Amino acid sequence: MEVAKLDSNKKVITTVSIKKHLCQNASGVFEIAATTTNCRALFGDSNDYVPNVQPTICKNNPGVGDTWDPANKIFTEPRANIGGHASWSIDTNTGIWVAPEMYTIVDGYGKFTWKEDLQKWQAQKEGEMTTSNWYQWNNSTKAWDAI
Repeated sequence: MEVAKLDSNKKVITTVSIKKHLCQNASGVFEIAATTTNCRALFGDSNDYVPNVQPTICKNNPGVGDTWDPANKIFTEPRANIGGHASWSIDTNTGIWVAPEMYTIVDGYGKFTWKEDLQKWQAQKEGEMTTSNWYQWNNSTKAWDAI
């Protein structure tokens, strides 16, 4: 079973595979406390450990560098991984960073880019990727407008 090893700031240091029974309490229920106790004994350290048991323990997969959010039962990747966008927030159901607005996938568009200063998505048409022609998502009309 995959287990996330956490540092004191709840950041994932690594993930390790251990026997499933080491993540269970005496009643056979998966729990963080049993996982931590058994992993500390196994690895001889004082770290906390979170078993990847979805959806009862966590809602998504851990990755090295992610942070464990026990209140929401999610692992979140660092804001820097999504470009450092200050306006984005975490979806507490998935652990994924989301922009303040989303675009609808429309055939013929690609190279989607979030413009933090405008709070808008921009894209290029697939046949125009080497040009300077950009389009901006209009959340009111749900269409790409030429800019």
